[in-house]
Amino acid sequence: MPEQELIQCEFESETLRNQRTIWIQPSKREPEGVLVFLDGEYYLAHIRAAPIVSELQDEGTIPPMAVAYVSCIDNDIRWTESFCNEDFAKCVAEELLPWLESRFAPAAEGENILAGLSLTGLSAAHTALLYPNAFPRVLCQSGSFWWNNNWLTKNLPSETTRNQKFRITVGNEETREDVDHGKGLIQRDSQTASNEQMRDALSAKGHDVSYSAFQGDHNIASWRDDLPESLRALFA
Repeated sequence: MPEQELIQCEFESETLRNQRTIWIQPSKREPEGVLVFLDGEYYLAHIRAAPIVSELQDEGTIPPMAVAYVSCIDNDIRWTESFCNEDFAKCVAEELLPWLESRFAPAAEGENILAGLSLTGLSAAHTALLYPNAFPRVLCQSGSFWWNNNWLTKNLPSETTRNQKFRITVGNEETREDVDHGKGLIQRDSQTASNEQMRDALSAKGHDVSYSAFQGDHNIASWRDDLPESLRALFA
C-alpha cells in the first residue's frame, strides 16, 4: 500500500514563543475529529504511525480523522515542555487544536485524540485533563507518570467536567526503579507501578480507562506493536 503524502506546516505559538514543524496526514473522508501525536518525529520515522493510522481508518475501526504529528523541536525543549507544563497544555488546546481544526477538519465533531509516549505520554494526560472538552480521548504509551513522585496521579482535577476515555499501556518489562535520567531527575517508581497507579486514580474519578501491559520494554518496537490495538481500544 503506497504511503499517504504528508503536508508539512510551520506552527508558531504565542504562548510558548517558539515555532515548530507539524506534519499533517489529511483524512481521506470527511473528518470526525483530530488525532494529535506529540513526539511527532518518533511516531513518523520510528513507529511509522502514518500507515498504521491509514490502515485502521480504511478498515473502519477508527473514524476518519485529520492527523497531526507535532515536532518536539529538540530534546531540551521536549524536556522543558513535557513535565506537566501548563503553558504547553495551553498551546496545544487553545492554539494548536483550533489552528488544526480550522484548516484540516472544519466540520469535525470534536472526537479528538491526544497521544504521546514516555515523557509526552505524561504531557498528553496532563493536557487532556486540563482541557477535557478539547481531548475526550487520550493515548499514553509508557507514560512517565512517576515524575515528581507521581505528581499528576496525586493531583488529578477534583471535579470532572467530562468523563474521558484513556488508553494507558506499559511494557511488562518496564520494572526498573531508582533510575537516574540525568539533570537531577530520579525515577523512584517503575513505569509499570506508576502506570498502574494512574490507571486506578483515573478510574476512581469516573474516567473510562482501557489498560494493557504489553509484552515488551520501554522502546520503539514495543510502542509500534502496541499502537494499532491501542487506537482501536479508544473506540471500542
